[in-house]
Amino acid sequence: MAKRMIATGLSPRERAFLTLAFIGLTAPFMPVPGDHATRIAVQFRRPGMIAARAFDARTEASICTLMRTTLSFGNPPRGIFTRIDCGPR
Repeated sequence: MAKRMIATGLSPRERAFLTLAFIGLTAPFMPVPGDHATRIAVQFRRPGMIAARAFDARTEASICTLMRTTLSFGNPPRGIFTRIDCGPR
């Protein structure tokens, strides 16, 4: 069986797969244009906690928006919640 050189022996399908894999692996490390650092404030209460707790940190605005969208929830009958706010306060 003949050896294939990586530069000359790839089919178009293999090249497309490698390109997509490369983009997928590098995308989390590429900056989002126009993104900036912002404050993220988190308030939460879990079952068994007497009072709600809170903390804040600094992160990129796009990460804060993503976390606010996916992680915020509330369950009023049980009194548990997670609130995430982005930006200055």
